[in-house]
Amino acid sequence: MSLSRIALQKCNQLLVATTGLRLVPEWRLHWRYTGAEDPDDDATAREPLEPRRSAARINVGCGADIREGWLNVDARPVQPDSESFLCCELLKIHRYVEDGCADEVLAQDILEHFSWRDLPTLITRLTALLKPGGRLVVQSPDLDAILDAYRSGALSHEEAQRLLYGDQTYPQNTHRNIWSDAEARRRIVGAGLTVERVERTGYNVLCSGLKGRLP
Repeated sequence: MSLSRIALQKCNQLLVATTGLRLVPEWRLHWRYTGAEDPDDDATAREPLEPRRSAARINVGCGADIREGWLNVDARPVQPDSESFLCCELLKIHRYVEDGCADEVLAQDILEHFSWRDLPTLITRLTALLKPGGRLVVQSPDLDAILDAYRSGALSHEEAQRLLYGDQTYPQNTHRNIWSDAEARRRIVGAGLTVERVERTGYNVLCSGLKGRLP
């Protein structure tokens, strides 16, 4: 193995652990950042597929919010694997859960933790889990609400900073994209969904989109 390949592996061990990103070589040009699903990643390409599950309601990035009657999904092993809990990286959920099985997918306080570069892919994969007429519900920090409160003095610099960039109490607990009313609408429509509602709730934007047209 070449020294450059060894150096790449060492860099990726640190990057993946701290940011979820990795580097791949483009020998004639430069190094570039890429997401975990890059086709040049040999380790990802060799990863076997598991039998895929089916669930009517899916709660992604659940953390401690384990909901009865739902398939709760988190990248951390907060529960033992069971019929109601699946531990997997959210960008790889299509490997573990069947497309077109869900009436509702809930993504509460989770999508902001992914790179804005990966966000369109992630929303598309969550949308693919829905049946026709199924609903995707997202709650994420609202840039407009945070800035309005900061400018009015309702939020201190430290409070606004935490809302924008995350608590950062562990490597994954960092915000890597930001939402707003307009961005929520754009992202829902961009995934092929019909906007059902977009509203402000505290310092978050709560939005939902339907797979298909409104009745």
